[in-house]
Amino acid sequence: MTLLSPSPAPAPAPAPVVDTEATLTEWYAITRQIAELKTREMTLRKTIEASTFFDQSKLKGTQTKELGAGYQLKLVRRITTKVENKKNEAFDALIKLRNLGGISIEHANDLFTFDANMKTTVYNLLSDEEKSIIDPIVTTKQGSPDLKIIEPKAKK
Repeated sequence: MTLLSPSPAPAPAPAPVVDTEATLTEWYAITRQIAELKTREMTLRKTIEASTFFDQSKLKGTQTKELGAGYQLKLVRRITTKVENKKNEAFDALIKLRNLGGISIEHANDLFTFDANMKTTVYNLLSDEEKSIIDPIVTTKQGSPDLKIIEPKAKK
């Protein structure tokens, strides 16, 4: 072989041999165990939270209980909020607040934060020129695969 001739491309690595039925069976069993464990863990977590370990009058914040030998049990209670904005309800509420006149525009604008989510079906309808405006602010990546075993329907 001379320095001027290209070296042949390496052969692709062979796909690993997988016992598909055994792999699917193991995966399915593990997914069921995880679901059961998540449910059980949440039940135990709520039982511990409701116990006499913690001050039940504190609806949010952090509480710590000494367990001995340097271990501590830490509880963090949060109050979550969710804003419905599927039909621009939040924007409409902001307009109403501004129209009241008792709240500044800046204060009203600070009340909510918005995450932009793109509708791919609408994006796909854009022209190339329109896409060139949107593309620099959008990150596209491969998502995690979903797998689901669909159990057979019970015979009637």
